[in-house]
Amino acid sequence: MDVIVLLVGIVTSIYLYSVYPVASYIILCVVGHFFLFCNVVRMSRIPELVWSVTFIGLVSSYLLVGWLSGLTLAIIIVIITCVLVALESKKPSYHGIGWQYINPKLPVWFQQRHEK
Repeated sequence: MDVIVLLVGIVTSIYLYSVYPVASYIILCVVGHFFLFCNVVRMSRIPELVWSVTFIGLVSSYLLVGWLSGLTLAIIIVIITCVLVALESKKPSYHGIGWQYINPKLPVWFQQRHEK
């Protein structure tokens, strides 16, 4: 399913680039974060929702009011993403990429949580 989402997002973004480049960038950003959060970092639900709400608010302010420049918007989104990834990787339940090095106590945490 993830591959289908990625392919549809990329194809749609390529098509929209010639029609409305901003929409193309927005789709690429959302699809890229979907892949990052779901497959690489394996982000928990609350940080995903925080990112989503923040992203919608920032993009809406960019599109509707022109409150931010495109570059400022991109920088803010990257900073928020980095902060959320850093916070997620510090959790005892972190199980994303590199968990063996970042969170070597995950098997113990998992066993304690799932014992009867």
